[in-house]
Order: sequence, then C-alpha cells, then structure tokens
Amino acid sequence: MFIVLAKMAARAIYDKLRDESKATFKYLSVSGSEYSWNGCGEARKKALLGKKATNDEAESALGGTTSNIQRYGRINISSAGAISDAKRNGFLQ
Repeated sequence: MFIVLAKMAARAIYDKLRDESKATFKYLSVSGSEYSWNGCGEARKKALLGKKATNDEAESALGGTTSNIQRYGRINISSAGAISDAKRNGFLQ
C-alpha cells in the first residue's frame, strides 16, 4: 500500500511542478525561463552562489534558530531563538 501511495504522491508533485499555469513552473530548467538555473546567465549564477534561498531567518524564530545552529554548532535552542528575536527587533544595535 505504501509503494502505491508513494507513487501517487510523486506523480501528483511532478504533475503540479510541470503545470505551465503554476508559478513553480518558471523555476524549472525545462521551462527555459530566466528564473531557472539553466535559463539565467553566468553573471547571475555567480552572484547567486552562496546566497540563502529563503527569508526564514528574518521571518521566524525557527529560521533564526536554524541559522544560529548552522553558524555556531551546538547551542541551546531557546537561546538561539532569543538571539534571533533580539536581532530582528533591533535590541542589539
């Protein structure tokens, strides 16, 4: 049953991603869009390397916590969330 369900889920995701009417389609290389990796120029690719793909750190304590753990290794999760909130609210400036 699990294998059948996994195949159905994978097919549904594939179909949604490849649907040209969906916003996600332009980010696929098959679209040829300037927003896809294969569709953008070398200068843009170079500029994007090493950049974060999401704005999680600025939008949530969880994102800030993840960022702090990635940067500093093992730290207390409540402390990481507090650091994120303090930075976001300008308490450290």
